[in-house]
Amino acid sequence: MNKKIGVLLVVALFSLTSVSLWAQPKMRTGAAFWTHPGMNLVRVLRAKQKELNITDEQLKKIDNLVVTYEKKLIDLRSELSKHRLEMRQLFQNQDEVDLNQLKKALEVASQLKNEMVLQRFKLRQEINAVLTKEQRTALQDMFVKFRQERRTRFLQNRRTRWPRQERGIRNLPPRQGIRR
Repeated sequence: MNKKIGVLLVVALFSLTSVSLWAQPKMRTGAAFWTHPGMNLVRVLRAKQKELNITDEQLKKIDNLVVTYEKKLIDLRSELSKHRLEMRQLFQNQDEVDLNQLKKALEVASQLKNEMVLQRFKLRQEINAVLTKEQRTALQDMFVKFRQERRTRFLQNRRTRWPRQERGIRNLPPRQGIRR
């Protein structure tokens, strides 16, 4: 009887602690913005369409640009992943690595990464070509305002989460010189 109660008590405690661990808030790292920068822009433009005076036709053009960008990016990422796998297989089983092969492999990887960055800038230029000058300035002002608000929220959260100690390193009294 005592064994059954003990086992039930252990199971109950385990289930309660595991449920509370899953209930903790997740940290937001902003990875979604960097993985799909164009798609988030389209969402913002749809949400602020009236405020920025963006027409449906402009929104459709931007959406098409973003879709083609995403397709190119998917191809480049898969190519880069395949190349990394080949590099790992090539250099994993060798005791002495051929520096010329390594140099060529690294150059190919850097070219793929550079192409991904260039595609992002091309997308930005094409989107800017679709928008009017007033729309671009309004969008830029909106992003500047958003960044400032995000920065102030971060600093406020930082102060409440990590308050300074009474006598931490930063709050030490100034050093006195050596007395002889």
